[in-house]
Amino acid sequence: MLFVVAFSLYLFPPFDIMSTYTYATTLQKPTAVHDAIKGNFLGPDETNLIVSKGTRIEIYSFANDMLIPAMELDLYCRIDAIKIYTVPNRTTCSLFVLSKQMAFSALHFDITTKKILTEASGTLLEQKGALPNDEIMTVKDQENQAIIVSAFSGVLSCFPIPDTAPDTAGVVEFEPFEHKIQEGNIKCMVALECVSEVPIFAVLYEQEHGVRLKFYQVQLSRKRISMKYAVSEALESTSHLLVPVPAPYGGVLVIGEYIISYYDLEGNNVAISIDSVVITTCEFIGGGSTPRCLLGDAMGFLYILTLDTTWAQKTSLDMSYLGQVSAFSSAVHLGVDMLYLGSSQGDSYLARLDLKNPASPLEVVDEYPSLAPILDFCVYDLDKQGRQTLVCCSGAYNDGSLRIVQSGVDFVERVTIPISSDIKQVWSLNSGALPDKSQHDILVLSNNLSTRLLFHRGGHSEGLEKLDEFLAFDLDLPTLNAKTLLTGDIIQVTKKGIQLMQPHWEALLSDARWVPPPDVDIEIAAIGQEYCVVSCGLGRLFCIAVDYANGSGSLVETSTVDLGMEGSCLSVVDGGPDDEAYVAVGLWKGTNVRLLRLPTLEIVSTATIPGTAPVNILLQTLEEEDYLFVALGNGKLVHYTLSNDMQLLQPKTITLGTQAVKLYSRGDDGKNGVFAASDRSTIINSVSKRLVYSTVNLKDAKGFAEFNNATWPNSVLVMTEQDMLLGDIDPLRKLHISKLPLDKKMGRRITYHDESQTIALGTCQIKRNYGSWANEDTGGIYIYDAQTYQGQYLFVGTTINLPSQPERSKGRILMYEVTSNRTYRLVEALCVPGVVYCIKPYKNSIIAAVDGFLYYLCAYRPEAAEGDRLTVALKSASNILALDLDTNDDSILVGDLMKSVSLLRLENAYATSMTTVAKDYNENWMTAVKMANQNTFIGAEMFNNLFTFSMKSENGTTYMDVVGEFHVGDLINRRHRGSLADKVDSGGQAEEDRWSIVYVTVNGAIGILAGISEDDYMLLLDVQQNMIKMAAPPTGNMDHSSWRNFDNGIRTGEARGYIDGDLVEKFLAFSPRHQQNLVELLSTFISVEDLQTKIENLAQRP
Repeated sequence: MLFVVAFSLYLFPPFDIMSTYTYATTLQKPTAVHDAIKGNFLGPDETNLIVSKGTRIEIYSFANDMLIPAMELDLYCRIDAIKIYTVPNRTTCSLFVLSKQMAFSALHFDITTKKILTEASGTLLEQKGALPNDEIMTVKDQENQAIIVSAFSGVLSCFPIPDTAPDTAGVVEFEPFEHKIQEGNIKCMVALECVSEVPIFAVLYEQEHGVRLKFYQVQLSRKRISMKYAVSEALESTSHLLVPVPAPYGGVLVIGEYIISYYDLEGNNVAISIDSVVITTCEFIGGGSTPRCLLGDAMGFLYILTLDTTWAQKTSLDMSYLGQVSAFSSAVHLGVDMLYLGSSQGDSYLARLDLKNPASPLEVVDEYPSLAPILDFCVYDLDKQGRQTLVCCSGAYNDGSLRIVQSGVDFVERVTIPISSDIKQVWSLNSGALPDKSQHDILVLSNNLSTRLLFHRGGHSEGLEKLDEFLAFDLDLPTLNAKTLLTGDIIQVTKKGIQLMQPHWEALLSDARWVPPPDVDIEIAAIGQEYCVVSCGLGRLFCIAVDYANGSGSLVETSTVDLGMEGSCLSVVDGGPDDEAYVAVGLWKGTNVRLLRLPTLEIVSTATIPGTAPVNILLQTLEEEDYLFVALGNGKLVHYTLSNDMQLLQPKTITLGTQAVKLYSRGDDGKNGVFAASDRSTIINSVSKRLVYSTVNLKDAKGFAEFNNATWPNSVLVMTEQDMLLGDIDPLRKLHISKLPLDKKMGRRITYHDESQTIALGTCQIKRNYGSWANEDTGGIYIYDAQTYQGQYLFVGTTINLPSQPERSKGRILMYEVTSNRTYRLVEALCVPGVVYCIKPYKNSIIAAVDGFLYYLCAYRPEAAEGDRLTVALKSASNILALDLDTNDDSILVGDLMKSVSLLRLENAYATSMTTVAKDYNENWMTAVKMANQNTFIGAEMFNNLFTFSMKSENGTTYMDVVGEFHVGDLINRRHRGSLADKVDSGGQAEEDRWSIVYVTVNGAIGILAGISEDDYMLLLDVQQNMIKMAAPPTGNMDHSSWRNFDNGIRTGEARGYIDGDLVEKFLAFSPRHQQNLVELLSTFISVEDLQTKIENLAQRP
């Protein structure tokens, strides 16, 4: 059962008419694992895992049961196969790469230069009279003699592996030869292990008389391939996979849905019947007298197949169940009991296999998250404050999950310091041993009962030692606040008083202490450079001045005020716009935000935050603008702008998390911004005098302090429940991704409902009926709070498969009312004669794509009886299969399965049919469409291409003219207007200077398409072309232009109208000298700084 969830009823704002030129860039690279192999690629004594992920290769080093990322290769191709081979007299292996575009290359890692060398490259020649295979098959024999490729029907290409090292130019001669065979419909092909002196491979193929198996041998010296042995009988009809059996046994396993068989070259065979299951991946593990093969099926279930042997004769097969993980596309045995399970349908895993523990034979050691495949997504700004959130439906079948994607910065952990869970706060101080007062060597840790001190002695030591005493610090009471002043003096505040200490004092002087009135304790405190303000309960505030009039420091009470109610938080700023000091006070009730002048405690400004009380407050200056930040207990943050006379203006609320937020200044005088510690920690800073919020990859932070010294320069401390984490904040923005599992359900469609701030999710779940061994589908709708992700009108389209008529389906349109308490009530269910592929808002109603028809909701009668409330009318029947729609004003953009793109318009609700405004007459198999603006339309099709249309008129006929083409290299599933880059706070005047579209792909990639002007396009095209000229030859000698050219298997065309942002953004990593050299080659004058700024702005940095 398929669910397609549509947006709620609202109209998109009109688009600005802008340029048709597009800047395309990738924010998240593909994550789906399609293939994985192991070899000693980086060193003779290394075990490397080599992983293929669509358009790139990741290389890991395996040691101590861990996979350590070592290298990443971006290729200008879609990778079809990777194989390792070893040239004689070499201590490391090389890598053979074959692309889906039939290009091949041989890569080798130079241990001396630490660079990847391309030793051979070329293209498989198209065979006359032979059609390309739907699936390319590549095998390599175990003796490193040949690589066999089946790319064209009835033709095999053989690559003899060179038997000598490269020549002085670093070139290896690969001289492939072709051989025709009778078998055209090959289902699987594998090379046999150690059974002959010549390469032997097995071919599983299908013909009129059933599924057959043949063995071929390769005579390299004669460049000939001949049949070695053919199994006489037909195999079980569902046989689809071959698995080579390790030496000394040889032969192959033939795997079907009901039978697993073994065959060898001597005619031996044995079979075992199994329950109905579709095995997709296999890997032999271990050796010895009992070979075992790990099997994985399409649902992620794992099995172990054992070959029982007697005197090297295969006597029986035995299969048993192990457990369930992601449905994996590749399995690699890394040695002993370690396995890598790579998946294109969910997360990948490093696992430990223990067959001696039948209760739990598989232990997950590490997990490698993947977004693939992304079936749908939504983008929203929860508080309209610029923090963009993308939620996507990721994973297939049992691996389904929601992935929450936000842009942010990284905390890079250096040291972990274990602490007890009762520690509540942390401060950093300078003991006086460091001449730079901005540096720290003491940590103050406070719990509810006492204080602890940790000291760093400096030098090369990274350790912290506990201090049993330090100056006049009171360690028997909890510390409420502590600070090192610019004078070098230290202040500690406890509930019994304030202590001012100079590091060289031997004892506490009487005039350096202030105590509250009798029978009163200090509850909260804030410390500035000149004043310390404390609240002693019932709203009694005291201002204590740090006085150096007599040469030595003293504490002098200057004023007190009764605010009439309990204070919750304080913050002191030393110099406002008028160079005076102020204290901000949060109260539990009433007018709960107040700003007072120091030292008089005169109230200057007040504000009320209804319904809740401040839990933390901070006065902060950012880029010469003064702000008051107020944190609430529900995870929200309110910020005010301060006028010149310190009035609280323009309150704005933003949601940071779901729990209470604590606020901390970063840097000297807060120049670096604000750190907001919570369950979703955030850094707040200012760019061009606009606030920018950046999430940090830290969960459940409860404290923060800077810790800067020679050993850890410019480092920060973040406190969690169990540890203090010492590290750095990386200012480069990245995507932060969190996972919400769907309990073995697969998300199919998702939408955000703005009015209720909820997310509606349509799912399907496949369950196996263990009686009939058939898979049963069920669907569901789930509602999530868009802030916590815990479980107007919403329309849902479904399909219902008819078992009695499998070639037909029917569907329903479900209408839900979103109630005031954010629940969904089913209003009506309307049957339609087909699959509902897409629903979009249109003319204060909806338009639904049902198979090849478009239906318009023309009436809703809430007072009618159930079954009669909705009326839809057929308005268009001109499509084969309308897979995707987009709407704007009165226009409808339709993406068809085969008939490309058309633009329709319904003149009014009473019109009997829609008018075709324009259409593309090319044959394109569409997957997604989107209106960029009123005259620019972007389509994605199933051959991984993008193209841009613009409406043109000629001889009275309006048509869609193709003005841009680009090969993106991945199948785009969905697109939405928006961006993942956080929008800055623009004082209520949000402006968008270009259109921007987010897209997602089946391989887990996230990308951006952004409109640019013609001038920018010409400039960046010049940059792109010169970067190609300046750059070293690409990995594998894969040509960039060929990679980005439009190619749908029938027609090819040069890329135009698009800028490859992934290539252009490499300019930012150039050295200054290379940047200057490139700028000097441009036909348009622009400085390096201006070009760098332009690219950074376009790059949509997440």
